[in-house]
Amino acid sequence: MKKVKVQRTRKVKVNKTVVDEVEEKVDVEVPVQKVVEVPSFRVDEVKRTKLVEVEGWQEVEMVPRIRDSKVWVESTKDVQLNKEIVNRKRGKEVLPADHHGLKTLEMDRE
Repeated sequence: MKKVKVQRTRKVKVNKTVVDEVEEKVDVEVPVQKVVEVPSFRVDEVKRTKLVEVEGWQEVEMVPRIRDSKVWVESTKDVQLNKEIVNRKRGKEVLPADHHGLKTLEMDRE
């Protein structure tokens, strides 16, 4: 018998890493900013001007000069009803509700 070379081909599996792009949906936690209402106030400067009649008295000497510059007001009377002039200067900063500077201010009626 004669010896002959015989070739045989076989298939084998070898581990290899292949990178494929696959779309996958995943829930993640992302830090976000939330809008929260905080009780706060703005401080406005309100100047009111109205026309009033003033009745008062002054102490004078019998010389043509005023003895004392103080004027004592006894009573006032509104002349123009509901015709006030309001000049509002809007505040630029907003303060939190528990700010110490707000304790002495009154609430705006308008």
